[in-house]
Amino acid sequence: MGKSSTKRDPQPSAAPSTSSPTNNESVPVVNSLGRIIVTFIIAAVAIYYRLQPIWRDDPNSMVLAAWNQTIGTSGRQQQQPCSPNHKIVFSGCEPAWCGRFLIDRLVTPAEVDHLIRIAEKGMALGGGAGGATILDLHSGALSMGTKFANVRVLAENNNIKELFSYEDLKLYRTVKNRIQEQYDAFHYTALLYLNTYQTHFKGGRFMFDTPNFNHTVHPRAGRVSVFTSGTENPHHVERVEEGVRYAITIPFTCNPDYAISDPEY
Repeated sequence: MGKSSTKRDPQPSAAPSTSSPTNNESVPVVNSLGRIIVTFIIAAVAIYYRLQPIWRDDPNSMVLAAWNQTIGTSGRQQQQPCSPNHKIVFSGCEPAWCGRFLIDRLVTPAEVDHLIRIAEKGMALGGGAGGATILDLHSGALSMGTKFANVRVLAENNNIKELFSYEDLKLYRTVKNRIQEQYDAFHYTALLYLNTYQTHFKGGRFMFDTPNFNHTVHPRAGRVSVFTSGTENPHHVERVEEGVRYAITIPFTCNPDYAISDPEY
């Protein structure tokens, strides 16, 4: 697994995406396509956050959730005007509101540790040539150089009889469903961070882009970040300067044509 060049996510669109692997941490959103992402990267970007400023990088930046602060059980939210093109055509699946929401403690430390072990087992068989290394537990897609391979086929070729155990896939489904049940009120993308900025890696902060500033989230182990997937939430992730950054991306879609079944036990 090598270091990557800087890559910015394109602005998210309200139109559903396919299940093919991508490096984005935003995909329109209600049946999940979970994706465990490992990122090796390098740089720094300006930061700004309007809601309850709690930590500053510089005079023109603020952070909604700092790496060394725990968000309470009520969570922290920032509402945004829904984008004009954020139209849901499936009745009953409209967002109650648009914006961003963060909460800690929804996932336990033991669950976080187990999910990292799942990622490490799968990713040991491959590795991206740059950007992020992606493992899709649903399709089995794994970054392999500049392409993707099937992690299950790679396991068979390496005489690994059981790459992911019943307990592995049960835990993944349990955590994914818990996030979905918690935020089933609106069409969204959810990110679950598995390790912590400044403790396990440097760089790698998540940036919501605005015309003059960036609104920033510090990854923290067990932290869940949820946001509606219209163009009201364009974003990117800065490069990782040191260490390895782990996150699970769980997009949910209202369109049954884009639904993907959970991995089989």
